[in-house]
Amino acid sequence: MSQILSPLLTNLRNLPKFLGKEDVIGMHDQLLSETGESLNIVNEGLLDSALSLPQATFWGEYLH
Repeated sequence: MSQILSPLLTNLRNLPKFLGKEDVIGMHDQLLSETGESLNIVNEGLLDSALSLPQATFWGEYLH
């Protein structure tokens, strides 16, 4: 591997992985089926906001 490419690939491996909306909804549905509860997601906009917050950056640095 080239000396230029190696550090780039290392940085890519160290990036955090974030849960997607489908992942969270899937976990929510699984939890509801296991507990027998019937709660629904009331506001998907708030869910989107909560999922995007950990991904916020300032000058390339994560804020959280």
